[in-house]
Amino acid sequence: MNETVQTLAVEEIEGQDALETGDLPWILFTLDGVAYGINSQNVLSIEIFDHATPIVGDPPYMRGVTRFREGMIPLADLRVLFGLPDRERTTEAELRDMVIVVQWEENRRMGLVVDEILSVEFINSFVESHTGASRSQYVDQIARREKDDTTVMLLDETLLANM
Repeated sequence: MNETVQTLAVEEIEGQDALETGDLPWILFTLDGVAYGINSQNVLSIEIFDHATPIVGDPPYMRGVTRFREGMIPLADLRVLFGLPDRERTTEAELRDMVIVVQWEENRRMGLVVDEILSVEFINSFVESHTGASRSQYVDQIARREKDDTTVMLLDETLLANM
């Protein structure tokens, strides 16, 4: 079963300020209670999937493949990729995966499994990137949400694209 939650079209969610500054909104989501963001430039949609077919020999963070629109896409579980503990799933609804479908090249699509979608918004106040041993290889910058001063880890999409 493939149930669409929301299809994001950048033209529909860009504000006038974004058109003037060239900034695109960010898709904010959580993993293990921490807020992360991915630039909406490469996001095709946000979906809920309840099934993936495992592929033998894939890395542990790959859930397998699932049907998406006219084809198949691989699903990467960001919790496993980032070394986070598995979350407890007790209800049927929790067994479904929230997935951000991204496309980096014309024929390169992937689903990123996340815990929860928080919002789609612009982030205007950036904090310097981590340096040294504490830096995560997947986090490019750290930002703050203006409305509640929440810290958001902004993902380096070039590393995700090369998984």
